[in-house]
This record gives sequence, structure tokens and C-alpha cells, in this order.
Amino acid sequence: MIAKRYIDIALFMVALLFASTLMIVGPSIESKLLPVVEDMVVDDNNFSKDYITGRIKIQGTFYKGRDECLPVEVSFWEEIRGIKLPLIVDFSQDTFSSSDPEVLNSRPDGVVQYGPWVIDNYLDKGDLVMNTLHSCHILWHTPTEVIVLSKD
Repeated sequence: MIAKRYIDIALFMVALLFASTLMIVGPSIESKLLPVVEDMVVDDNNFSKDYITGRIKIQGTFYKGRDECLPVEVSFWEEIRGIKLPLIVDFSQDTFSSSDPEVLNSRPDGVVQYGPWVIDNYLDKGDLVMNTLHSCHILWHTPTEVIVLSKD
């Protein structure tokens, strides 16, 4: 009777440990195996930069691989030698843009067009990186990091 109780407690602890580990490593595993956004291309013909203000305007295409995922957050930064400098982005000229700047509209899966997006304070010294969070299911938000412009 006592041995069965210890076995039940041990099984519960193993299940709890497994669930905790899944919740911690699940988002990073999912983002590597099933990215929501990838293959981002900036159209050189629609790229412009104001060297005085550091404002750039980009437009192009990316591949959205999962139609069920809804955007939760989009952020940009310039990564210079491991330091991430946050950037302000204006999505208002994008055709998928909502009239409410707090609302992110979802795009269909497949190759989709984006832009123009206006990005302020870009120093042009490092990689321009976009990070997105998408809600694909109830367990966690799925992160995706995409290098938009590379200095390499």
C-alpha cells in the first residue's frame, strides 16, 4: 500500500517534470521545426534610405508557412556585435495594415507581399532583424526570428 503511494507520487513528479520541460523548450523547438515566417526578401527596387534621419522604407515578400497562426507581436532591432538596438516601425502604409495600430492583421499562408514598412533610426551598421510572436495553439506563443537585411 505504501509502495503504491510512492509509485503514484513518482509518476506524478515525472509527468510534472515532463510538462514543465515541454513548456520551457517547446516554443524554441517549434520555431525551429515549424517556423511561421521565413524566406524574407527585400525588393531592391522598393528599398529607400534617408541617410540623415536613418529612416528606411522596405517592401518585398516572405513565406508564411502556417495559416492557423495569428500575429501577436512584431518587433524590429538592429543587431550590432551582439547588441540589440530596438527600432520603431510604421506599418500604416502596408496593405494588410489595420486602421487601429494596435491590431495586427493575419496574412494567408504561402508567399505574401509586405510593405512598405517605414523603419526609423536604422544606423546601417548591423543586421536588421524582425522578431514575431504568433498564436498557433493554446500552449504558447511561437517565436520566429528573421534577418531582414544582413551586413554579411
